[in-house]
Amino acid sequence: MPRSTLIPILAAAFWLCVVVTLLFALSPRGNIAGVNDKTLHMLAFAALTCLACAAFPFASMIRVFFWLCLFGGAIELAQMIPEVHRDAELADWLADTLAIAGVLFAIKLTGFRAWLARSALAASAPGSA
Repeated sequence: MPRSTLIPILAAAFWLCVVVTLLFALSPRGNIAGVNDKTLHMLAFAALTCLACAAFPFASMIRVFFWLCLFGGAIELAQMIPEVHRDAELADWLADTLAIAGVLFAIKLTGFRAWLARSALAASAPGSA
């Protein structure tokens, strides 16, 4: 599959992951195989960060960090609504933020994002197939 068609697929996967994360965050609390709540937060936001960086290779990492942290904070604010029957916790938002920062740091260290951006540019260059 050419990289030029992979980016829209990754973007769709990112937005699907955003919706699924929001649905799980606002649904009545359920224990998923006995996994710790903070672990679930970190896994969800690590996945969102990986997908965001792959799907939007030209967006700055600061922008990715800002928007995903804002999303995590918005989830916690939404959990304050009594009808949601969830408890907002600052520790949950901090777990989200730690996961985002950790993944962005790892991506920066590996140079994966720079490679992906170069690949996307090469795939969109005239005469490339």
